[in-house]
Amino acid sequence: MKLGYTRLEPFKSSHSKEKLTSEQRFWRKYDSTLLQQCPSTVAAISSNNNPLNLLAYAYARTVAIYDPAKSKNVKEITNFVNPLTALCLRPDGAVFAAADESGAIEVMDTKEKFKLRTFKNHSKRV
Repeated sequence: MKLGYTRLEPFKSSHSKEKLTSEQRFWRKYDSTLLQQCPSTVAAISSNNNPLNLLAYAYARTVAIYDPAKSKNVKEITNFVNPLTALCLRPDGAVFAAADESGAIEVMDTKEKFKLRTFKNHSKRV
């Protein structure tokens, strides 16, 4: 015995064209390009509180320096062995410290992208 079926029409809700609240309209005008550029979960964020207004964020094995005035990443440092867990950017933006899952803390020069010093005092993640 073959059972038949009838195709149902899609239900069109009268609520589908609801008006946006003023807060929703406010947040819609901001671009989310920074979120689209990041391929994995952001582990740490640090900003320097000076006129440069730089923002550093760490994801996977990468530290990116973001400039809100230009709306793009100005630097991207990828020479880390383990995934990063913590980050701190110096107020002038020239140096940052990044900690990884092994417990190592690496202090790096932002401009030249080289390690200034590595601290391996922690046995677990920082």
